[in-house]
Amino acid sequence: MAEGTLRDVEASLEGMARGETVHLQDQIFCVNRQGDTEDACFTLSHNPIRDESGKVGGMLIVLMETTGYVLLQQQLRANKILEVAVHRRTERALKKSRE
Repeated sequence: MAEGTLRDVEASLEGMARGETVHLQDQIFCVNRQGDTEDACFTLSHNPIRDESGKVGGMLIVLMETTGYVLLQQQLRANKILEVAVHRRTERALKKSRE
């Protein structure tokens, strides 16, 4: 687990202990799937469930894997950078051909 992610999770656990709702988006975790270790991204939310006295009696934790979404966003950013580079190169080539 990345150091920044570990700090986020520690802060999340501290917030949970205080009864706060905590939301972490697209956090990278090292997971073991069928014996193979890999990085995966998750969005998670911790919500306190209070008892009759108002104290935290439980916690609702919702976890959703977002690895596919994160990888797609990275690819879209890379494609945009490539698109801009091709556009600039094309403009320079057209300018040179007109000279």
